[in-house]
Amino acid sequence: MGRWALAGRRRPARTHGRIGRRRWVDLVVLPDPSAASYFLVYLLAAAKGNASVAEQAFGQALERMKNGDKEERAAVALLVAPHPVDAATLCAVGLDLEEKCVMLAALGVRDQAQREIYHAMAAKLDISLGFPHRFLATVLPPAAIPGS
Repeated sequence: MGRWALAGRRRPARTHGRIGRRRWVDLVVLPDPSAASYFLVYLLAAAKGNASVAEQAFGQALERMKNGDKEERAAVALLVAPHPVDAATLCAVGLDLEEKCVMLAALGVRDQAQREIYHAMAAKLDISLGFPHRFLATVLPPAAIPGS
């Protein structure tokens, strides 16, 4: 496996020789966080009562989606529309299942009027038993989670 270092770009640049005083340095390059990651931060901050961090995370999630692929741009166009978007319309957008689930959970926390609808759809899409299933179980009401 090669040695990698960040060179001020999104992708790492392969390095040869020395970096500073060290002979070889292995740097971990984390991928850009997805919109789902920002929605998870929003959910956590909202649950902890930190409104400023929650709003910042929600804005970053929308910004990430604006710069994403065709499906993400279609979803963010629905989210920034002046009228409320129903969950069925958002589910019709071809997003990744996990991202769609987390997005609907976040929208349910954000939009109290449609909370039950968003959370019911999020619970239907939350089929993975890995992360963020257990975290979403703390956010979604028990009635929305099948089998509880």
